[in-house]
Amino acid sequence: MKSVSFPVLAEWINPWLLMLSKVTPQGNPPQRRPENYQPSGGNKFSSFDENEALNGLREMDPHAISTIHSFYYPDIYRFASYRLNDPHLAEDLAAEVFMRLLEATKEGRGPRTTLRGWLMSTASNMINDHYRKSYRRKTEELSEDIRAETPSPHAR
Repeated sequence: MKSVSFPVLAEWINPWLLMLSKVTPQGNPPQRRPENYQPSGGNKFSSFDENEALNGLREMDPHAISTIHSFYYPDIYRFASYRLNDPHLAEDLAAEVFMRLLEATKEGRGPRTTLRGWLMSTASNMINDHYRKSYRRKTEELSEDIRAETPSPHAR
């Protein structure tokens, strides 16, 4: 298997990330986060530091968990919305990603070095699982004109 160096990988991923950043959940142009981004709510982090957030997550600190959710939810939602093309399903999937983050952290399987990488890969795996299940279970729309050949149990 050929290994890919990080700069080569970054050159391949950057155009995709730029394309994903063109749409926000509300359909507006994306707003770039300032360097000293702090979600509302008076969290104890003066600016977002991933190492501090990881440590707070491992301790199950509610402020750290809130900060992580506020900081990463828009990116996870945007990615899921782009891949699924269904805003309601994207919301559910993004929420499930954060539930899995809490469960994995509680069981000691959570992210060790990067939150963003863990969250995005979890979202990607969940999206792939969704499509895998939908391909296995083909569905057909039923016509409203279909009538049962036997009387319904309620007709007695």
